[in-house]
Amino acid sequence: MVKTNDGDVQFHLAKGYYLTRVLGKEFMMILRDKYAEPLVVLEIYQDKISSVRPYRAAEADKNYLSVLQKFVKEYQYSLTQEAAAALSLSVVIRDGKEEYFSPSEMTTKRLNTFFQNYDTLSISFNHIQKRRLVIPQTLKPCRLNFSRILTDKIIISPNSKAELDFSDNLWTDTLIIGEGFNGRLTFSRSNLLNIKLGDNCRCDIACVRSGKCFDLSVGDVYSGSLELHDSCFHRLTTGYYCYAVMQLTENWGKKEVYIGKSFRGSLTIDASQIQHLDIDSDCRGRIAVRERHKREKIFNCPNPIILDNEELQATPFYGPLLKKAKHFWYRHFL
Repeated sequence: MVKTNDGDVQFHLAKGYYLTRVLGKEFMMILRDKYAEPLVVLEIYQDKISSVRPYRAAEADKNYLSVLQKFVKEYQYSLTQEAAAALSLSVVIRDGKEEYFSPSEMTTKRLNTFFQNYDTLSISFNHIQKRRLVIPQTLKPCRLNFSRILTDKIIISPNSKAELDFSDNLWTDTLIIGEGFNGRLTFSRSNLLNIKLGDNCRCDIACVRSGKCFDLSVGDVYSGSLELHDSCFHRLTTGYYCYAVMQLTENWGKKEVYIGKSFRGSLTIDASQIQHLDIDSDCRGRIAVRERHKREKIFNCPNPIILDNEELQATPFYGPLLKKAKHFWYRHFL
């Protein structure tokens, strides 16, 4: 062992880097460069790295990450999700086996192999820098975490089954989901700007506190649930024969909502400022709008609209329309 002021050298690594044990702290090590400059503090317990905390000096070092990545693989350490993200390692758990891959190792060819012949699959994409990333068709359900991916545009192949998590993603602008998708999408606190779902998708969508104002478009015959809360969207558009439960609550900014022909679901807009609401023909769904003063109202459209609030005192203008809407509902659906 080589003695240092801070402890004994435990590992000699590539390019002159080495790890020393912190005196008095059994589970803590410090990565140093060849000049003994401290770069990173690692917490390691029972072959698992739980924390990676860089010093300021690490910002100017371009090599320490690759050195630590090789160290993890050589000594077969496991990582927490936070530690893997700090080391820019994507986490792939396939049929119970957990592996780590650097951004350069996450090639298109390798990505394709992950989605072939699996029973269970979970991937956390960390610090992959690409202009465009295409996710192969996922024939079996899987979990894909894109929170820390550095990719501008992500495309999910048609007829895939997956749970997509974009929460806290600050780098991806565009998400395109192919037709026939079956799964879930979460993008709370993300900076997504354009989200598009193809036709025949069965997908639950949720966003709480969007990072930026976005456009969301879903294709024909969409089913599932859509919940947008405390967020800003420029435009929400649904295609033909949408059969979904949509709740827009406490959203801010001026917004436009376009509901396609033959709507069969329910739409609740609560305490949100809507600049334009357009509902196409043959609407047989349930639509309720309540502004911040808690008085619900009907927008001028050719379709029946049902209001939740039975205590609403209808104005002379809204009264006949409300009565007609309720009569239509009870006649055709009850």
